[in-house]
Amino acid sequence: MGVKKSIISYFVILCMCLTGLSCVYAEINLDGQQKQIFSDIEEHWCRDVIEKFIENDWVVGYDDGLFRPDRFINRAEFTAMVVNIFKQAEKSVDLNFSDVKKEDWFYNSIAYASKEKLIQGFEDGTFRPMDNISRQDAAVLAARLFDVNFLEGTDEIKFQDEDEFPEYAYESIKSLASQKVIKGYPDGTFKPSRLVTRAEAVKMLDIVYGYIEIPEEQIPQAPLETPTPSPTETPEEPTPTPKATPRAREGSRRVTPQPVVAGRTYSSTEDFNEGHFYNLSTRVEDTLVLKDIEIENNAISSVYGDIEDSIYIEFETIAGKSYLSSESDEVDVLLKMTGKGDPELLDRVPIDMVIAIDDSGSMEWGNTDNVVESPNRLDFAMEASKSVVNMLQPFDRGAVLGFAGSAWIQQEFTYDKELLMKGIDATPPSPWDGTAIGLALRESIDLLLENAYSDHQKAILLLTDGDDNRWSYSQIIQQAERAKEKDIVVLCVGLGSGTDQELLKDIAEITNGTYSFSPTMEELEEMMYRSGDEVGIFDKAGEDILIQTTLSDDIAENMNVEQEPNNIIENEDASITYQWNHSRLNMGEKNTKSLFFEFENLEDGDLVSLMKDTKFTYVDRDDQLILIEADGIELPVYDSIDSGTWEVVFDSKNSDTKWGNICWNGEVYNDGELNVSVSSSKDNKTYSEPVEVSNYSDFNIPNGRYIKIQVEFRISSDGYSPKLFDISVGSKGYTIEKESNNAPNIELESDISTEIGEPTLLTAKVKGEGNMIFDWEVTEGDADSVNIENKDSFSTEVIFDAGGMYIVTLSASDNDNISISSVEIAVEGEDDTDEN
Repeated sequence: MGVKKSIISYFVILCMCLTGLSCVYAEINLDGQQKQIFSDIEEHWCRDVIEKFIENDWVVGYDDGLFRPDRFINRAEFTAMVVNIFKQAEKSVDLNFSDVKKEDWFYNSIAYASKEKLIQGFEDGTFRPMDNISRQDAAVLAARLFDVNFLEGTDEIKFQDEDEFPEYAYESIKSLASQKVIKGYPDGTFKPSRLVTRAEAVKMLDIVYGYIEIPEEQIPQAPLETPTPSPTETPEEPTPTPKATPRAREGSRRVTPQPVVAGRTYSSTEDFNEGHFYNLSTRVEDTLVLKDIEIENNAISSVYGDIEDSIYIEFETIAGKSYLSSESDEVDVLLKMTGKGDPELLDRVPIDMVIAIDDSGSMEWGNTDNVVESPNRLDFAMEASKSVVNMLQPFDRGAVLGFAGSAWIQQEFTYDKELLMKGIDATPPSPWDGTAIGLALRESIDLLLENAYSDHQKAILLLTDGDDNRWSYSQIIQQAERAKEKDIVVLCVGLGSGTDQELLKDIAEITNGTYSFSPTMEELEEMMYRSGDEVGIFDKAGEDILIQTTLSDDIAENMNVEQEPNNIIENEDASITYQWNHSRLNMGEKNTKSLFFEFENLEDGDLVSLMKDTKFTYVDRDDQLILIEADGIELPVYDSIDSGTWEVVFDSKNSDTKWGNICWNGEVYNDGELNVSVSSSKDNKTYSEPVEVSNYSDFNIPNGRYIKIQVEFRISSDGYSPKLFDISVGSKGYTIEKESNNAPNIELESDISTEIGEPTLLTAKVKGEGNMIFDWEVTEGDADSVNIENKDSFSTEVIFDAGGMYIVTLSASDNDNISISSVEIAVEGEDDTDEN
């Protein structure tokens, strides 16, 4: 491959343009503008490089005082940078591009580059100076600038995405790759259409200086000359020196010069910045980490509607992530409303309420009678009852009663909501001994008469899915009349087709209560709320509620909603508006609309608008219409970063250095990886094949003045980046002080309870100094009755076929040391055995 001498500087720039580095850019200084200070680079990791270029009058920013270090670079800017730094543009040069005018700031640079045949225009006579440069176009331009024998005498380089290469660029990319002029990304792709940013351009030029200004090998100084006597002086006769007679000695050997010993340690941010970064960052001082952890992908929320010293509804929008990953990603968005307010503002009397829950055998059924399901009716009843507990104010009290063929108190009267919920959770397995509605009613009345406060309103919330097979209708009605006499309101809720609806209606009517019927389990909670609303037990925060939000048509195609909207409106601009209606929301009550978005093939740098024009309206307790307009939800798109590399070249200043020593200090989490390889070169152009090395190891690569170190980072499957604190490399004979390698540190939950047949997830957080090997095993208990999935991972699922106490142990090794940690697991349940 012959190089045209007049374009060597430009070629090196193009080579660097195709390496996938991520850096910084600046505007070109062709007019000698005064140096500026830019607010948008103050926290930038490459600020030093930008300021270096500004100080040399190579680049300037924009008139508005910004540098804009992330905009794509166009053809005019790229050409002007090269000419401004490496050439001297001649202002008298003529130019024939129809879209480049003499008054354009880049005219002289493009004219000079055209005259030197560094660039050429398009067939229509244009140069298209404002077009951005892609990697494929840069490759074509590089191939034009060089005499390249395509693929002759070289090994063909394969890219995973070469089927996507355009025909006009295919040979250029493949040829330059085979000559090792350009390279692709760590995932094996070239990404031909990806644009080169202005940010990358400035850093590329800085790297070029590292290649152009390589110091030559030092030549030893000549010995000092013997002083010449002055013509006026007479030299003294030298005193003869006796000559020693050499004496041969058997077994003697000639002493040869010792080889030059060279080495270098990289341990600071300044040291690391001497190398080239791909997807890595030095944001942690004196440490290399994957750039992805620089951006915390946390949920973001906005809260609206706070009204001080009032009862109101709070509205909140929540996005489960702060950014989306390119290629594919998913995100949940919640529209949440919560009844708020100070209970002291209420003017109603306090309540003493008994929650009576049917626990008969039929509560094991689902929505269909005689069909056992999980979750079953009792599961839904318990959750709905806990929601009712949440509606009680601090001055209200509650009690829990369970009933089947008999009745029992689960929890006595208390203000403590936590105790009430524990009482509900402690409801025993359903007995098949009938449904004693009358008995439950009597026991609830007795509980109120014995414990209720005189100034409290007294109520019973009675939930059942059957009819009474113990008491007669008249006996039950007698209890209803008794409740009425004692000013006790009974709220009746029926669940499923087996409910004696007429009986429950009569109980409610006699006691001035309400009756609600829930044909399905899923509607049960709403029916229980309605029962309390109609007698004023629950405290309204607002009513006539409307939530609406608008999505573009393409975004709506990627969205699923958990609760179907009451209304869907197709707008003239093809966007879609979703509306949800609610009659009422109580103090302490919450309601959430959940939207789930899935995306494919997103572009890095895009901004995805999930929803806009989100509005929330309701009528407050003073009959005033409240309108809340929420901000839109927009998420930026970033490339998924799961790997990165750092590459640095050390110059020993000796052409025949024999390399052989290396060590580093770092941290690797779980199944993350930190891999190091080395290669050598005599001219810093052609390098030997990389050799992967282990920590504190000797290695063999060809002798050479330069050694290249490449460190590859791979993130763990649970999102932890490896860390590199320092790395040292040296020639044979270079002393590297070996530190003791600490054993891996394992964080593992100590005690776990589970049940027979229930999958139990065991996950450890393991930190080591090298890539790790894992192994799970049962060390106490019947190992044959335990099934362990993924034994060689830091996270495993365990299923026990027999009850008892077990100890499961994880061993983690980083090749030098091994650590062991155990978890004790109590397995409840009886073995499934055949009865004889």
